[in-house]
Amino acid sequence: MDTVHRTTGLPLVIPYAPSGEQKAVQLAKQFPFVHTFSGPCSLLVSAALVKYAAVVFSPDTSIVHIASAYNRPTVGVYTVIDSAWQPQATLHEIIHSTDHVEQGLTPERLADAFKRVYPSSAEIL
Repeated sequence: MDTVHRTTGLPLVIPYAPSGEQKAVQLAKQFPFVHTFSGPCSLLVSAALVKYAAVVFSPDTSIVHIASAYNRPTVGVYTVIDSAWQPQATLHEIIHSTDHVEQGLTPERLADAFKRVYPSSAEIL
């Protein structure tokens, strides 16, 4: 969370399924620049958040597909590389991890990926 915020300078908004609400709220309490949607979340709410996002970062393929449909700059994180699930947005990057998604998320890899999909983040660093 810190690396993404520091790299982009943007606030982070977490779309979540009802089962992920507790984790999203916990992250929003832990980081002052992280926010959740203040109401019942749904796929439609998540799609609206993605539509207006400056950049999308997700290990969730449904969010990546929505971002691709709206052509939002996207960083996708995958443990398995399968072209059917990769981002299709004009500006996109893929971070490949093995076994666990978090394994490949070093601050350097995140910053590099965001600099490529969100060019104005290069000015922030």
